[in-house]
Amino acid sequence: MMRQRETKEAVARRTLAEFETQIEETARRNGDATTRARVERMLKRLPKQYAMDVNFIEDVLAHAELLGRVEQELQAMGVSSVYCSVREVEVGRAAFGSHEDMMDTDGGIEQLNVTADNGIPIRADSPAGKPRGPTFGSSLQMTSSLGGDPSRGSAGMYEVAVAAGNKPRLLSRVSAVLFDVGLNIAEAHVFCTDDGLALDIFVVTGWKRGEEAAVGHAVQTALDAADFSDIVPASRNASAATPSADEGRMSAGSHGRSTSNDSVSIDGGEWELKESQLVFNEKIASGAFGLLYRGSYCGQEVAIKVLKSNAQEGNAGNETMREFAQELSILRRVHHKHIIQLIGALTKQKTMCLVTEFMHGGNVLQFVQEHALKLHEIIRFSLGVAMGLDYLHKINIIHRDIKTANLLLDENSVVKIADFGVARLQPTDGSTMTAETGTYRWMAPEVIAHGFYNEKADVYSYGIMVWELESGGEVPYPGYTPLQAAVGVVQRGLRPAISTSCNPKLAQVMQSCWLADATQRPGFEQIISLLKSIDTQKAETDGKHGFFDRLRSVSFKSKKNAPARSS
Repeated sequence: MMRQRETKEAVARRTLAEFETQIEETARRNGDATTRARVERMLKRLPKQYAMDVNFIEDVLAHAELLGRVEQELQAMGVSSVYCSVREVEVGRAAFGSHEDMMDTDGGIEQLNVTADNGIPIRADSPAGKPRGPTFGSSLQMTSSLGGDPSRGSAGMYEVAVAAGNKPRLLSRVSAVLFDVGLNIAEAHVFCTDDGLALDIFVVTGWKRGEEAAVGHAVQTALDAADFSDIVPASRNASAATPSADEGRMSAGSHGRSTSNDSVSIDGGEWELKESQLVFNEKIASGAFGLLYRGSYCGQEVAIKVLKSNAQEGNAGNETMREFAQELSILRRVHHKHIIQLIGALTKQKTMCLVTEFMHGGNVLQFVQEHALKLHEIIRFSLGVAMGLDYLHKINIIHRDIKTANLLLDENSVVKIADFGVARLQPTDGSTMTAETGTYRWMAPEVIAHGFYNEKADVYSYGIMVWELESGGEVPYPGYTPLQAAVGVVQRGLRPAISTSCNPKLAQVMQSCWLADATQRPGFEQIISLLKSIDTQKAETDGKHGFFDRLRSVSFKSKKNAPARSS
């Protein structure tokens, strides 16, 4: 659509013009001359998708008031509470008027059905005497997924807006609070302002109609009681970003709670390298942790992961430091053919880095997206990862973020597990591990739901990883945001769709790994045995996988531009 190509400023100006009639009427009714300025600031401080999708000026002003409360507390005290507002909503035609009136020429929902004399569209006024529709038009699509119009009968639907200082894992904590008060998330929209605040908007079910005040009281009480002290606010100067930019990855530090004043002490010990013998060559990647270089140490080719320069400065760097310390702690314990080999670390210099063997084959995700894997290759990669995880579990280590993006290939195409930043030793004292750890699309339902979990969470993620290999590196649940996928996994048993051309035994591996009941999932010894029983030569000769391979090999060049497979 044309508006997707517009700049943020252009979209804000256009939306402001569309709201002009509502702004004038609201300002006159409330006697508030600042209405236009408040709306304009909201549209400019949030990502352009907010301005493109918002329906009613009442919502813009309500969100501005929520963010204003957070802003005032931060300015006065340096910290703020988490605030919410709740309103009952209608979903379906009755909420917005005629569906046909709201369709634009591209088939999208535009929520514009009035045109002024000067030709500028006007945002429709909210329906009088009954609940409005949700803030964003995409919510019109929810009726089919919820089994009809939820406005009928006693079931209610509510929109919960939550504002706070932007913090890592805030979304996960707020989602857990909503679950705790009996609300099911049907849709979620996550925004960050350009000055470091967060605005999360949920459409929820689970309470009866007409209980708006009670829902609001329950949610705010639960938010006030929740402990957000161990998640550090992001920089107020950080650029806006949403969890989906990192595919909803959630990470955690050491076991137990940490505070914003925690410091992280790291000692390389016997793994401490001599800086003079470490040679940096070209940069090959960058990420949230910092930079990845190709280099050499004592003549051996190595990969050098360098922490970003501000990782040791202030509260925001503690999480990165904890992950660095955790990865070093885990890697110095392990040695296996299918696990990345630690060479050493620099921990005593200003520039801290982790040094591992260099993997010439690169990232498995990129490899499978660029090469049509045959069945025997899928089995070989799957076996390698299973053997590596079997070894880790036998020495009581859980990886907690298994996916093809965290797997690497050496020069002989041997697969190795990497990225141990959120891995940890499984507690033996009965204590629980941090819930919000991993990446939503690969995360086991018990982890998403903040329940007890163990090494079987890795088994679940492994099943999704095998699906990635079989599908050619497609994204699980491509039609969903990371949070929507997580909600679907827990509440509706959502799982990736397996191709009809998939080998039956391989499909059995996937399906057994992602069973909702963790106790029913197989261990890796059983998985390895099942994978070894697959006769890849016969299966490929019979054409059970070969035709799919040939079909994919023809379309790989245009794969990234093709629509994602529905799940």
